[in-house]
Amino acid sequence: MRRNLKPLAVLLATCALFSAASADRHGTPKEIAEAYAKFQNAFRWNSPVALRNLVYDYSTPDFTSNYGGLRGDLYMEVENVIQMGRMVEKVRRADLAITGVAIHGQTCQVTVRMNGQFIGQMGGKRQLVTMNMLSRDTWIKTTAGWKIKHSHGLSQSMTTKPYSGKRGR
Repeated sequence: MRRNLKPLAVLLATCALFSAASADRHGTPKEIAEAYAKFQNAFRWNSPVALRNLVYDYSTPDFTSNYGGLRGDLYMEVENVIQMGRMVEKVRRADLAITGVAIHGQTCQVTVRMNGQFIGQMGGKRQLVTMNMLSRDTWIKTTAGWKIKHSHGLSQSMTTKPYSGKRGR
């Protein structure tokens, strides 16, 4: 069972980094809202190459993450994106919402809720995976614009059930 949890944690961490939503209600800086929109589109289309490029474009070199006790860095996040691309057959739903924003000078903390569902290979079997998570992303203002420095999972849940439906992307 523990072996099957790593792909789940990888997916949750990756999804949190790529969370996106309509940000105007919370005063999210435009550049951050636009970055989230790009991540959301790449995630919905299950495009690991686009996601990988966005991770590099919008993360600081010293990016860190912490989801369910799994700590990571920028290079681990890129590997997570690649693994996710291999695992996910089809994204069925990705509903995202920014639930809070706190700006303190050159730092912006964005709280994001994601509810999603996808069909993918887990433990060698096709599964319908439903996930719900809440994360807090810390962005910093750099000379190159806003960059994500840290992503922290606040809560997460995931359910899986065997899936035998039609194949296809």
